[in-house]
Amino acid sequence: MKIQSFIYVSILFISLVSCDSKKAEVSKELIINGYTSDVEEETYYLLRSTDAQDWKHFYKAQDSCIVDSTGHFQFSLNLKSADFFQIRSSKGYKINENEFYLEPGDSLIVRVNDDSLELKGKASELNNIALELDEWRVKDENSEKRHANRRYLEPLDFIRYVDDVKKERLSIVENYMTQEIPTNYQNYLLAKIHLQWINDIWDFLKYHNYYVHDSWDYVSADSLGLNVLEQWKPDSHYHFIYNYAECIDGFVYYKYKSEELDTSDSVLWQNMFTEKFSIIKNNLSGINRDIGLLNLSQEFTRFLSVPENNFHKQAEIVNNYFVLNKQAEQYYSLFKQNYLGFMEIAPSKKAPDFRLENISGEEVSLSDFLGKVVYIDFWGTWCGPCIKAIPKHLKLQKSIKKPDDLAFINGALESGEKDVMRWKQFISGRDWPGIHLVAKNQFSNEELKSYQLRSAPTYVLIDREGNIVNPRASGPENILEDIQRLLDN
Repeated sequence: MKIQSFIYVSILFISLVSCDSKKAEVSKELIINGYTSDVEEETYYLLRSTDAQDWKHFYKAQDSCIVDSTGHFQFSLNLKSADFFQIRSSKGYKINENEFYLEPGDSLIVRVNDDSLELKGKASELNNIALELDEWRVKDENSEKRHANRRYLEPLDFIRYVDDVKKERLSIVENYMTQEIPTNYQNYLLAKIHLQWINDIWDFLKYHNYYVHDSWDYVSADSLGLNVLEQWKPDSHYHFIYNYAECIDGFVYYKYKSEELDTSDSVLWQNMFTEKFSIIKNNLSGINRDIGLLNLSQEFTRFLSVPENNFHKQAEIVNNYFVLNKQAEQYYSLFKQNYLGFMEIAPSKKAPDFRLENISGEEVSLSDFLGKVVYIDFWGTWCGPCIKAIPKHLKLQKSIKKPDDLAFINGALESGEKDVMRWKQFISGRDWPGIHLVAKNQFSNEELKSYQLRSAPTYVLIDREGNIVNPRASGPENILEDIQRLLDN
């Protein structure tokens, strides 16, 4: 991860020996001292990589500390055996996308500056191998350019290229085989290489036609001249590798596109969730299945606009299945967050209240409009399609019967104060009726968190009782009938 700062981490192991009449016990205390510049005061966590996927629940952290005003932080723990570790901030980001493989008695100094990473100390001998694997492609301008343009290659040229890349990266590991590399770390490196290779393949199948032909047609794996299903096989022992979840998602998408029926787009859209769920159940097991279900939960909001498909009932089925079949609590914990957040805005649920400022700086609540039908447009001055939709909004407003019973709320998703000022100027210069409110911090606005906003424009329709009718309603050109039906009831 890119961090506009540098981090010095000194890892010292101190042997503490206590004598006993029967035997002497030796513990290895791991002390991590660090300094980071240009970082706000916050809490840092040291986690074993196997626990770090559930980074929102830091109760499993090995240690934690508050970064002081000088940027200094420190961890300590007794390390009895080698393992993979991560350092995360309270905001969730890792100081480095690779894992730190640490053994009792090691020492390590880490320096992160922008997207460069420098390791020194005893433990750097192993951990630098992973860095070399990541940096091979930037060894010269031509290799970097070729890698960046890999999606444009013809299928057979592409597979030859990624095969060559895989061989080059394997040779890096082989060059170190004369040294004593722990088997666990060696397998980790091999897993990284394979994951990158297969993810490049999933990426190519999904995006090649889009880049070359501006079409979302999926490329057949047969065009690559290999049996992809025989080749993909991820090693779940290293499920914490940063792109492991992408590998699982790529496989599920590949299977979905391979088994896709020749039906209309609308039917495919409605059935996509059920079909992906079936693929995960029938083709994955253990932690891989957990990750597949977690990935599926990331798509919940994509299906909000398909109420006729009883999607919320389907989501409940997935949740019940996950409860009974989970292998790792951290993945179900993350799934549950997505699931519960999604169910909070299911049709017929009470619309979560919010308070936002109007153009005069006064706070306005959604609950102020109880008794009226409410049509919300979450938009932004930065959003081209949102701006183009304004004439459609004006036409809709003029077409409404019983307009006094309807509230048009336009919630602008803006970033900082400059954007808010631009919004005020934008609204002041237009004859655009309705209630105009602004949500600072765009999609991260805490007042709107429950609405699971991911893009703009997003429309929400609410009935007179304050219940959600559709959390992803149609745009102003297609919503008139739905609104009028609510007004007439």
